[in-house]
Amino acid sequence: MTEADRPGATDGAFQPSIAAAGAEGRPPVVLQVLPRLVDAVRLSLGAAWLFLIAAEAIASTEGLGYRIFLVRRYLAMDVILPYVAWITLLAYLTDYVLRLVSRLAFPWYGEGAQEGT
Repeated sequence: MTEADRPGATDGAFQPSIAAAGAEGRPPVVLQVLPRLVDAVRLSLGAAWLFLIAAEAIASTEGLGYRIFLVRRYLAMDVILPYVAWITLLAYLTDYVLRLVSRLAFPWYGEGAQEGT
């Protein structure tokens, strides 16, 4: 029996699956939990950024939130906007890296995983 004649074979394209990953020694339950855990961390980081900036503004003497709070008294928008842009860039890059890690580490999970069903 050749590789192409095997049941479930594709036209030579690699199709990662949970069963194949489970055959590598990792339990399928872990393989289902890890991508969801990465997604949960991604979603939680939005609130974490918000609380971090608020906490810095209220009870800190350093940090981006403190600096924004400090210069807002003088309406120094030329100072505030770069800080806001920096916070946005950091949050976006963190989210992008987590999405990339999820896509590369768990190819069976996420967008396109349900194709052909």
